Amino acid sequence: MSGNDPPFSMDEAITLVPCTLPFALSTQRPFTHHSLEYLVDCGFGCVYVQLEDDTYLGTATRIYEAHDLVNGISTSVSCLQSDGDLLSVFPSVATQYSPASSHGLVVRYGVEYEEGECRKVVIYDIADPSATPRLSQKHATQYIGGDGMLVRLPDGYALRCPHDEPLEDPVTCALDGYFVFVPDGSFANPDSGGAWIYDQDTDVFIEDSRACPDFDSSHVPVVVDDTLHVFSQPSTWRKHWVYSFRHGWREEEPLPRTLSRISCAQSYGRLIVLTCVDGFHLYDTISGDWSRVGDLLDSHGLFERNLFSVRVSPNQMLCVEDHRVLHANNRDHGVLHPRLLTLNPGLLYPSVDMGWGRLLESDLDWRVTLGIDRD
Repeated sequence: MSGNDPPFSMDEAITLVPCTLPFALSTQRPFTHHSLEYLVDCGFGCVYVQLEDDTYLGTATRIYEAHDLVNGISTSVSCLQSDGDLLSVFPSVATQYSPASSHGLVVRYGVEYEEGECRKVVIYDIADPSATPRLSQKHATQYIGGDGMLVRLPDGYALRCPHDEPLEDPVTCALDGYFVFVPDGSFANPDSGGAWIYDQDTDVFIEDSRACPDFDSSHVPVVVDDTLHVFSQPSTWRKHWVYSFRHGWREEEPLPRTLSRISCAQSYGRLIVLTCVDGFHLYDTISGDWSRVGDLLDSHGLFERNLFSVRVSPNQMLCVEDHRVLHANNRDHGVLHPRLLTLNPGLLYPSVDMGWGRLLESDLDWRVTLGIDRD
C-alpha cells in the first residue's frame, strides 16, 4: 500500500461534520482572549477541555459527555474544582487519565524546588469533579533499570529530580494504568534522566533510568496498546520513537517524505490517525503501512495553527483548531467550533474490506498472505 493511494475514496474513508462546543468563562475584564490548552479523553466516557485567558491567570475547565458530543448535544456537564495554589511554582503542564482505573482521573503535574526537588501531582476524580483535588508531593522511591526491571530503594532512600530538568510541555500519557511524564530533550540535558511515572494506586513516584530521546521543539505523542509513539515534525528529523515500560525507547522507521507537518494524532485499535497540514493519514502499527485518507479540515490558517483532537467513540474524534476565542462585554460563555470526524469502520481491525484489516498480529507471514511477497 503506497503512502498516497488510500484503499477507499476520500468520501468513503472519513466524514466531517461541524458542531459546537460551548464553555463557561470567568474573568473580570471586559475583553479577554481565551486559548485552548488541553483537549483530552479523561476516561469514564468524558472529554476534558481546558482554556487559558491572555492574562495567564484564569483557567476555564469543562467536562463533556462523549456520548452527547457524538449525538450533537454539546452541553457541558461539570467543571473541575480549582486546585488553588497547589502547583504555584510550576503550574500544570500535563493532563491525562488512567484507563485501568474504575473511573476517569485527570492529573496535573509540576515540580516544587523549594520543597527539596519534590515531584507534585494533583489528582481529580471525574466521577466527583466538585470534590477537592488530592495532592501528592514526594520523592521517587523506585526506579526502572536498564533491563526494564523495577527496583525498590531501601527504606530511607529516595531520588530527587534535577534542577535542570526541562519541565515545559512534557510528553504525557497513561500506560498500563500509570501516569507517565517524559521530559523534553533529555539527550541535550543528560542529567534529567528518563521518564517519571506516578502510580496513583500506591501513591508512588518511579524514575525510569533509561534516557529519553531529544524530541526537538515540536512533537506529537499517541498511545497504542500501552505503547507510547512519539512523532517528530517532518520539517526537522522525520523521526518516530516508541516507548514501553518493558523495552524502553527505540527508534522506528523514519516518517514518509510525503508526510507534512503533524498537528495531532489519535489511536483506533492498532491504527493511528495523524492530522497533518495536507490532510489525514493512517499509520498501521502492525504492518508499518501509511495511507492518506482525507483532506484538510479547513484550507484557511492550518499552516499557522495547530489542531487538537480527542477520541469520542471507537471510530470518531473531535478536531478543534487552536485559535483564540474573544470574551467580550462580560459574556459568561464562549463557543468553540470543532468538527466530528468519523473513520470508516472498514479501515479498522478486523475488516474483510481491507488488506491490512485481514492481518492477524500472530501472522508472521502477512506479506505472503496478502500477495506482497512470494515464496
